Amino acid sequence: MKKHSQNGESSHHHHPIKELFSSLQEYRPSFLYFLFGFLFPPLWIIGALYMKRSEDKLAKADLQWKRRSQHALTLFLLAVLLIILSILIFKPSALGWRKSNKQ
Repeated sequence: MKKHSQNGESSHHHHPIKELFSSLQEYRPSFLYFLFGFLFPPLWIIGALYMKRSEDKLAKADLQWKRRSQHALTLFLLAVLLIILSILIFKPSALGWRKSNKQ
């Protein structure tokens, strides 16, 4: 039974989560790994290793997204490494390292 609003129009209950997931199914998994890697970087690892099981060869678009995931993962790891090294050099106590007072 449909609910009617005051002006006589029927209203449907939309499920935004279901709509989101159904719209995401239209995209290539390799693209989604790249995109959601910005929210959860370990997805770039999956994207960098992504291989469609149904095909021996990757489609050209899948190969592009695979490379982009590899580049994003590399840049992310370099940034993390630089941040950790900077902290170790400039403020080692922030990571729990203590300076020796011996001279």
